[in-house]
Amino acid sequence: MLRGVILGTALALMPLGAASEPNADAYQTEAGALTQAERAAVRARLAAEIEEERAREEGARRMAQAEAERIEAERATRPLGVRLVEARCLTCHDAGQIDSTALGAPGWTVTVLRMEWLNGAVLEPGERGVIVEHLAARHPERNRSEWIGLMSGSVLIAVFGFGALVWRRRRWFLRQAR
Repeated sequence: MLRGVILGTALALMPLGAASEPNADAYQTEAGALTQAERAAVRARLAAEIEEERAREEGARRMAQAEAERIEAERATRPLGVRLVEARCLTCHDAGQIDSTALGAPGWTVTVLRMEWLNGAVLEPGERGVIVEHLAARHPERNRSEWIGLMSGSVLIAVFGFGALVWRRRRWFLRQAR
């Protein structure tokens, strides 16, 4: 019902003759037909324009290829650690984020492992060590304090874990004794 009302309203509002096709005269140009010589001249001009466009595109392609080769040659001279960080880390992170993170070898090892295990970063065998070594070399003063923190944290976890185990066993033995 609603569809019929909408269609009827649209048809009533449409001006008469709006749906009709224009006649054949509307498709005719004002100028007369071209002579053979004029057609040949137009074809030659269009062919020249197409050839110029192809030449421009080929020149642009060559320049882009030369630039890509220059950039690739420049990248090949960089150390392996820099290239791996660019290829593996900078796909998700920006350079400022990595540069502002001051970690040593333990911190970067944990970070890279976390990126692999939890975030799905794909590293080839042996790349993790090179990446960690490169990133840790930027803040060598952090290594000692991180190792101390890592070791003290590990000791605390082990002590509390052992204490929790002893406490559970003691409760179990006390229940069994009743």
